[in-house]
Amino acid sequence: MSSGKYDDIIDYQYSGPKNHPRMSRLNRAAQFAPFAALIGHHAALQETARCTDRPMILDDSKIEELNRKIAELMNIRFDRPVISVTYFLADNHKSGGSYEELSGELMGVDEYGKKLILSSGEIPFETIVDIQ
Repeated sequence: MSSGKYDDIIDYQYSGPKNHPRMSRLNRAAQFAPFAALIGHHAALQETARCTDRPMILDDSKIEELNRKIAELMNIRFDRPVISVTYFLADNHKSGGSYEELSGELMGVDEYGKKLILSSGEIPFETIVDIQ
């Protein structure tokens, strides 16, 4: 054996504190976790940087075209055609939103609720910008 700095105490048995319970490994590790002084700051920056679109203002000719297409769909709804609808989805957290496309089988046209009912979801008339 070599003579080292701690040779005189190396073989002592550690008995631990007598009046204090031992800390769990998880709690001991938590003491060394990184400190985040601004919790949520990174998420707030990401939310602020997230881009949203503004809703299009449709001209009268486009509105007439959409109304004509919806009227045609009302006449053929029992044939259950597969259609694709582009619509504006408002963002829940900030102004603006995004343009989404929903495709599916036409299940019905709700004239009173003013929405198209597809097998994949419902779309209010006022949010529609194109129907294929």
